[in-house]
Amino acid sequence: TGKDASAEILASLTTLRYAGSFSWSGLPFMADKLKQHPQAAWENRHKNREVWKDHLDYLRRHDQTFLASLALATGEIAAGLRDRAEIEAVREAGLFKHIVWVERPGTPVDPTVTFGPEAADEILLNDGDLTLLRDRLADFCRGHNLPSK
Repeated sequence: TGKDASAEILASLTTLRYAGSFSWSGLPFMADKLKQHPQAAWENRHKNREVWKDHLDYLRRHDQTFLASLALATGEIAAGLRDRAEIEAVREAGLFKHIVWVERPGTPVDPTVTFGPEAADEILLNDGDLTLLRDRLADFCRGHNLPSK
């Protein structure tokens, strides 16, 4: 939890653009699948986690990098990888320089995420307020020589 906020903060600290989440990239397909206006599909996505996961898996059935490629068309930062096969494929394709797991202690495990922090390059602890998260992300940027604003 905190992955979207972390990605937004990262974009605010660097010249890199936040493309949104993988779910955002899949939204047009989900709205069509659910026969809902995209806004309604988006607002109800947490109530339909399993349906979203199943359909996004279906969309990636021939190309595990499909959603990542859609996201990267509009920015260099994306959030919300959910599947082990997907993370392995984007890593193998070299689509991301860093895969960061944002760890929020006390947050329930999301059953639609099929990997854990061991699959990431780094773990970013998000155990405080947004100021602390921003400070940790600023340290991350400096440590990885990311282009700052």
